[in-house]
Amino acid sequence: MTADPMTARRRAIFAAARDAGLDEDDRRAVQLRVTGKPSLTGMTVADMDKVLVAIRGDGAGRSHRPVGSTRAHVGKIWALWWSLYWLRAVDRPEEAALNAWVKRQTGVDALRFLDHKSAVAVIEALKAWAAREGVAWSVPPCAQADRRAVVDAIWAKLLVGNRVSGHTADAFLCERLHLPPKRWTDRQTDEAIRFLGRMLREGPCHD
Repeated sequence: MTADPMTARRRAIFAAARDAGLDEDDRRAVQLRVTGKPSLTGMTVADMDKVLVAIRGDGAGRSHRPVGSTRAHVGKIWALWWSLYWLRAVDRPEEAALNAWVKRQTGVDALRFLDHKSAVAVIEALKAWAAREGVAWSVPPCAQADRRAVVDAIWAKLLVGNRVSGHTADAFLCERLHLPPKRWTDRQTDEAIRFLGRMLREGPCHD
């Protein structure tokens, strides 16, 4: 039996990642970079095609990453960059824009060339930038709480711009996205970030 297009592409992505020597963190970082979605769940066929092209292109250069670089840090940097994009603090979410910012911060030409120390410094700089945009990071750090902090920061900007009224963020998102009233998964919270972020970016600027 022939696999449906979505299943076939998922298999192709996993195979391409293995061939390129990418582990799961690497693959998710590529997915986030090219589609804004860290997980294959919820992607369209077109999204998966972009991921496949990107993985096949990334594999050739992977062996040139410096010793001590950390893939988890790369994924974190991309997540923060996209958060800043949805907060309307960054105009362009693509790789060239992030690399240009990384070079201004560190003198390193591209994200993939960062060593561990530089990657940590980049993460802290991005978190400080997001904090200035209203993100209240959790202490101690908690990935789910930090996702929610981005939701709350975008919501606050929408309130200032009079884009939403008469709702709490939870009630609004549960109604619009059919989310459960409590305990959103990471995927659901990421969906909420993208949904509110699109609303913010499509409206007039009140910053």
